[in-house]
Amino acid sequence: MQKKLSKLDGVLNVKVNLKEGIVKVLVADGKTLSEQKARQELTDAGFTLKSMQSQQGDK
Repeated sequence: MQKKLSKLDGVLNVKVNLKEGIVKVLVADGKTLSEQKARQELTDAGFTLKSMQSQQGDK
């Protein structure tokens, strides 16, 4: 899962916590990761996306 997400355009970092079921993805400024694309990548890796939240980091 981490490798698949890391290969996406604009993705800088991926942190996976399987115990809590959380994946954090950091994308470059000006880039986005759509819920549809995230869902597809996780499904292809054998996982299910239950929800997605976006937040902007501090500058």
